[in-house]
Amino acid sequence: MRVLAPILPYAAALIVFVMAGPAPARSGTPLTYESFVKWVEDQHRLAQGYPPIDGLMIEYEVEFHHRVSDAQIRALVAEVRGKPDHPKRHELQALLQARERGPTTRRNRFWSGGPGVWRRCEDGSNSELPMLDQAMNRQSTWLFGGKQVRIGVPDQPEVGQMYSSQTEFSVLIDIRRMLFQPFPATCSPAVALEDFRPGQGGEFTAVVGAPADPARLRLAGRWIPEDARAELSSVTRIAKDQSDRLHIAVMIDGHMFDPAIGLWVAKEVLEVDPARGSERTLRFIRAEPFDPSMIDELTAPPSRDRPDPIRGVQNIESVWDYSGGTVMITEGDAPPRPMLGAMPREKVPTGASRWQWIGWSSAGAIGAALVILRLRRSAG
Repeated sequence: MRVLAPILPYAAALIVFVMAGPAPARSGTPLTYESFVKWVEDQHRLAQGYPPIDGLMIEYEVEFHHRVSDAQIRALVAEVRGKPDHPKRHELQALLQARERGPTTRRNRFWSGGPGVWRRCEDGSNSELPMLDQAMNRQSTWLFGGKQVRIGVPDQPEVGQMYSSQTEFSVLIDIRRMLFQPFPATCSPAVALEDFRPGQGGEFTAVVGAPADPARLRLAGRWIPEDARAELSSVTRIAKDQSDRLHIAVMIDGHMFDPAIGLWVAKEVLEVDPARGSERTLRFIRAEPFDPSMIDELTAPPSRDRPDPIRGVQNIESVWDYSGGTVMITEGDAPPRPMLGAMPREKVPTGASRWQWIGWSSAGAIGAALVILRLRRSAG
């Protein structure tokens, strides 16, 4: 059993980095144990750190399908009852909405200025909140949706339920799923290629595990000798014990070399999570360079006094500013006024529970914006 280089750890929710590699080498490298291990090690090297997307706008689509039983809903309701700050409230709200409306499709555009500097525009099938924008830079973080803007500071992204750091992390997971090999993102000292079985026509199966992780990854795909790389067709995260109990499964459909990113990209990634009763499909649309000098303008908080570089002139009815010690609310042309009462701050979970919570950070931001939108309507 050969131990590979140290990697970022496995998460409770699978972080799938699908297919990456440098520009095709056309080397005609055959599939052997050594060539496969080299490819795995190359993917590990590429998967570490921030993805190579600085100065790029990445556009992709996410489609959610939820298949949750009444018993699971009742269990979630009981878990969050009497706990207004419980992070699973967002999960419950998203599941209830999904059951009522069916599949949800959201289109994301993500402009990257490097770690901690980004802008995301999300558009989709939620009729109450068809668009949701969010950004973060060195000075501020903000969220805009439902004609309301919330502004905070980067070192307190949970204030006002903006979760900006978690949103960035969640989007990067999506991007890595479409770019990189299935390496994890927590702390494990090493991974090992536990099994490798080449087949006919360049097909193969393999198993990768980590000593400190209770699960392993089972890979299947096809070797492309001209490019000295693998094209994965599936990744399953299974229990390491004898049961081979399925944790999560991912199917990959189609690959393309994207010249803007300089890597191979999975066109479509389907993730099935039996525990949650959910299916989630990522569809890569495009990567496009943008002028890096625009990043300050892209990440500046929306204002009634100037058009947004992406959205143009927007109808902003209220601004909630959390950047000071007191939450200040500005409605229309009225002067800012302090918010009465203390604004609760949700505690961000740590450890495995944090990974489960991260997957719902986008739903949480949408849910929080909808709550404030409804409160404002009822007050009016």
